[in-house]
Amino acid sequence: MKPTDPLDDLLSQWPVPQADDPSFHREVWHRIAAGQDESPWAERLLNWWFRPRRIALSAAACVLLGFIVGGVAGAKNRTQARDVYLSSINPLDSHHPHYATR
Repeated sequence: MKPTDPLDDLLSQWPVPQADDPSFHREVWHRIAAGQDESPWAERLLNWWFRPRRIALSAAACVLLGFIVGGVAGAKNRTQARDVYLSSINPLDSHHPHYATR
């Protein structure tokens, strides 16, 4: 047999007030609603944005944008590098270091 806890006896004797007032529930919900502040727009936006699907789509969009920007910048640099190389091996080019301006 399990020993009884003296708190169990005290709790069983505790009087529980009954809410007989019909407006009790309405007042409780009104107090709960009054305690909830309208959150600022930035907080609402962050709460909307930080969902797993939206974060995954944002990450994928950033990676795709990085590839596009990298490809465009890389193509521009390849063109510049090609022009510099051709200029360096063409002895008749005015930018060639051994070009003689006489």
